[in-house]
Amino acid sequence: MGICLLLARRAAALGEVPVGALVVLDGRIIGRGYNRRELDADPTAHAEVLALREAAAHVGRWRLDAATLYVTLEPCPMCAGALVNARVARLVYGAPDRKAGAVESLYEVASDPRLNHRVALTRGVRAEECAAVLQSFFRARRVGGKRRWRAGRIVSSGARYGEVAEWSKAPDSKSGVGQLTVGSNPTLSASARLSQRGSGPFPSGGPAAMMAVERRDPLSPRVPAPGVDDDAER
Repeated sequence: MGICLLLARRAAALGEVPVGALVVLDGRIIGRGYNRRELDADPTAHAEVLALREAAAHVGRWRLDAATLYVTLEPCPMCAGALVNARVARLVYGAPDRKAGAVESLYEVASDPRLNHRVALTRGVRAEECAAVLQSFFRARRVGGKRRWRAGRIVSSGARYGEVAEWSKAPDSKSGVGQLTVGSNPTLSASARLSQRGSGPFPSGGPAAMMAVERRDPLSPRVPAPGVDDDAER
């Protein structure tokens, strides 16, 4: 779950709702993912789906019946259905999602006896930390304005500061660092160093290439809470 939290924070640094997931088989990580819905303009690009895709590509089959999926937030209906369809053996999640959770909160897709597969569940692992990452993200978005993608950039209204935050996806030609800035305020600047590196069984430059993020300023103080209840969409 610690790795999932790191993936979630990478998503937050890119303006995505911070959810991270990974798939483990025989003690090895075979799939990782974090939300990329805005980045990829893909409504299905949730962390769990991306991790499952990478895991299936790694083993060369769609069945993941001996694998465990770890994720920071209770899966939505789409992702819970993907777990069933992939025949995942076990799900471990952190914070419950009271508004969209389809494993226990609103529905019980992963354990529905009417379906042809049921997923073993472990809930609440580092739940307060998982919830805090999400709450910090939404709190910062409420204060600074909702970020939106425009012409390949994350643009925030920045109402509190009367400025516009822009994320340049193209890295600087010399340093390889993309920049996130809010006007000229240096305390609200961040950088993300893009490192296309393979890890373990993953191919370099493929879906498993990781984004190493360096932040100069945290989004906001972390406030532990047992669950996530926010009006923003995942």
